[in-house]
Amino acid sequence: GPLPFHVPTLDRLSDGGMKRGGAYFLAARPGIGKTTLACQIAGAVAEQNERALYVALEPAKGDVVRSMLASRAGVSLLKLTRQQLALSQDEMNRLANVSNASAAWPLHAIDASGRDAPDTVAGIEAAMHALPSMPALVIVDHLLKVSPVGHHDKPHNGTAQVVAGLVALGKRTGATFLVLAHIGRGVSTNGNLFRRPRV
Repeated sequence: GPLPFHVPTLDRLSDGGMKRGGAYFLAARPGIGKTTLACQIAGAVAEQNERALYVALEPAKGDVVRSMLASRAGVSLLKLTRQQLALSQDEMNRLANVSNASAAWPLHAIDASGRDAPDTVAGIEAAMHALPSMPALVIVDHLLKVSPVGHHDKPHNGTAQVVAGLVALGKRTGATFLVLAHIGRGVSTNGNLFRRPRV
């Protein structure tokens, strides 16, 4: 069956979730909550004992883990990160319970801080193979931080190569990919904003 998002609206709209081995791209403006949503999905998948790999090329691994814990515990991430004195005893208990339980989840987060940062499609594949078993879900945060192979005259050609590589990797391994991408309104040569958002 499909791999659920564990987000009721998304599961309803997608007839139960993501196709296994498929690739999904979540694009929105920076700061809108893509990482928070992806962390919620990864935590929920791992909580159901399905292996999840979060490739954090922009956020730090610690930020990803805190976001997952906050979402699973039903605690405001803002409170957890900036207003810890405002946490109630009930919220602290929920966070402690989720933190203890999460130690047993098949959840893996890697970021760009290490020497072998998985910032290519081959690097992501190597990180997948380094796990005890193939992950059901791989989240890539975010698309433009993944380097293409070789030189490309136009940046979008390199991005297209990365997209094709991630799609092929999902099909080959059976892992479902959720890839985050920033969009903005690019400026055309005459200085006008493009009407349509551009990755």
